Amino acid sequence: MRNKAPLRIFLVFYLGIGILCIGLLYHRQIINHIKSNPKVFFSNRSALRGNIFFTNKFGQHPIAASSVFVSSRLIVNSRRVTDIDETYSIIQTIFPDINEKNFIKKTQKASDPYIVIKKNLTDKEIEKFEKLSDIYNTRGIHIEKSEKRQYPYHSRAANVIGFVGYDEKTGSYNGRYGLEAYYQSDLENNKSEESIGIVTSIEPNVQDFLEKKIGKIKTDWESDLVGGIIMDPNTGKIVASAVVPTFDPNLFEKEENISVYKNPIVENVYEFGSIMKPITVAIGIDSNSVEIDDTYDDKGFEFVDGRRISNFDEEGRGPNTSIQTILSDSLNTGIVFLLEKIGNKIFSGYLDAFALEDPTGIDLPRENGGLVGNLRNSRRVEFVTAGYGQGIAITPISMIRILSTLANDGVAATPSVVSHQKKNNEFYEIVEENINKRGKRIFKKETVDEVTKMLVKSYDEVLYSGRLKNPRYQIAVKTGTALMVDPNTRKYSKDKFLHSFFGYFPASKPEYIVLLFSVGVDSDYFASETLTVPFSEISEYIIDYYDLLPDR
Repeated sequence: MRNKAPLRIFLVFYLGIGILCIGLLYHRQIINHIKSNPKVFFSNRSALRGNIFFTNKFGQHPIAASSVFVSSRLIVNSRRVTDIDETYSIIQTIFPDINEKNFIKKTQKASDPYIVIKKNLTDKEIEKFEKLSDIYNTRGIHIEKSEKRQYPYHSRAANVIGFVGYDEKTGSYNGRYGLEAYYQSDLENNKSEESIGIVTSIEPNVQDFLEKKIGKIKTDWESDLVGGIIMDPNTGKIVASAVVPTFDPNLFEKEENISVYKNPIVENVYEFGSIMKPITVAIGIDSNSVEIDDTYDDKGFEFVDGRRISNFDEEGRGPNTSIQTILSDSLNTGIVFLLEKIGNKIFSGYLDAFALEDPTGIDLPRENGGLVGNLRNSRRVEFVTAGYGQGIAITPISMIRILSTLANDGVAATPSVVSHQKKNNEFYEIVEENINKRGKRIFKKETVDEVTKMLVKSYDEVLYSGRLKNPRYQIAVKTGTALMVDPNTRKYSKDKFLHSFFGYFPASKPEYIVLLFSVGVDSDYFASETLTVPFSEISEYIIDYYDLLPDR
């Protein structure tokens, strides 16, 4: 009998060579293809939602919103599983605790691209998987890492930042309010290899101070809602923007009153009252309709189109009442006098230049335009009431934009919250080609200089009898106490008013403008009583915090 041992050895040797060649060929075709086409096979969710940053006075960028990984899932795409047994044997090398029967049962769903095989993976399991991710991904196996959104400053600037929540329309978690919603496509960059974030102009310490002050206003005067904006009038950059009541975006799901998610700064419209008067004075001067030294006989009231227009105290100031007194004493009869000189056409032309019916273009969602339909008819009384801030309703952000022309040489800058985008570790300024950053000129510089002088005099000599005058800084201000429409009767309420206050400083070369408003204040009080001191404290804080150069 022949010895068959040499033949067997020969066959085993060549069989081994064949297997080795097949393995090398598989490795070369598959692995090299993966390396040359990483986007085709790499499906790990490695990029977190982009951060949102504040900007402090030192140019540093503390994080206002960020994401952290909280759990990971092992996912199988059954459409790409060609051999269930083989796929299971591969998975078991890292995840030995996965039950074979359950795995096979789940993956037999041939058309399901998203089958959860295991939840809450350990760091070691993820580390092992990532080392062999090329091989796993070719077989439709990948890890999905879920993340949690964190807001380290809690309720600070909550209405600006917004939050991430479940969107029933898309069936996914998206930004729902504020910057989280407006910059959704930039922040949700999980398919991108870049880590993208957005940088706001919100100064966290100034924001905190503003929120505390408006919170105290609400408590002291039992207002329904109080808001405030601090802006650089030269650039339109928002330094602080706040409303109370507010919420903590970390706990938004526990909030019972979901109306607090809204941002009244851009969504609500109000009749702001007498803070509109400086704009009317500016229109009169700028259009050469009146001279700065013009006077009129103030009887305390006037009839316009059969409607009685009276001063807040029903008192007349007599003959030779000046434009300065119109602003210092906030005289409605003075606006009647000015509108007689200006005329409806010129007045409406200036308001049209502000585009009050349109949103300002600020980078926040749900912004509304104004309600100024009353100016479409020819009744003189509609223009007179608009001249002192009644009968037309606009958003707070639109109001501060209008008023900023007085603090910016007559130019209305476009308000904005986000100034830069961060990609990886580099900051890039956001440039909108369709927006003129300098803004639109409304008034001549000489016009606003004259109005500013009068507003400074009001603060120095009239408000609190001049006790708040700053000896080193010129501060220009105006108050407003406006009627509010009762939502039930659709008529002006006799019990509740809207108080407003604005000011800018240093008035010779303004760097900041502040707008405060308090909704639903008892009718026994005026804005000069409720908002003057809070504004004074805010202006003093900003002057000290930024160490502004004095202009006196």
